[in-house]
Amino acid sequence: MEKLSVAADLEHSLSGVYARGISRKGAMRGAFLAVPETETQDSIESSLTYALLWLERARQSRKKGPVSFLRLILPAGKSALLAHQLASLDSRLAVQVCELNSLNEQVEPVDPRADGNVSSWLVAHRECELLLDRAKRDLAPIVALAPEAICAHPVPHQEEVALRFLGSTAHTGNAGCKPWSCATSA
Repeated sequence: MEKLSVAADLEHSLSGVYARGISRKGAMRGAFLAVPETETQDSIESSLTYALLWLERARQSRKKGPVSFLRLILPAGKSALLAHQLASLDSRLAVQVCELNSLNEQVEPVDPRADGNVSSWLVAHRECELLLDRAKRDLAPIVALAPEAICAHPVPHQEEVALRFLGSTAHTGNAGCKPWSCATSA
């Protein structure tokens, strides 16, 4: 790693929201921009613009050699939209989107062609019922406040139960976390 910064550079329209830097692998130098896990979807969607601005800035300062690629590092599971946007960029830009798994601190490249325009999965009904059954005791007092307006909705791929108020998701609880204890109790 040659350079790392999180400071805003307003003269070059670079936000302080993202970490950015220059990395070296052998003779090749590349610019990177990393989006924090806590950022909103809007910030994640804006990150490609800031990454391209950073690439241009890094290429202008050729003190240690040319910058040949850009790596955009996003939180795990947040790259689908940006991966699709890469198709509209000039292929000579050499932009790579990666996802950071914060649990094992691994950065994995994302194939922009691998994700279709529809994301789907199948879940057995019993898995949904299990999530609701495990959370029922903790959720009952909340649902009782307005039973005609509040309902629990399983989100099995995240092992969560979402509370919906008049159809809109109001809050979700992760498996094993209060107030919706979805974890298997001993």
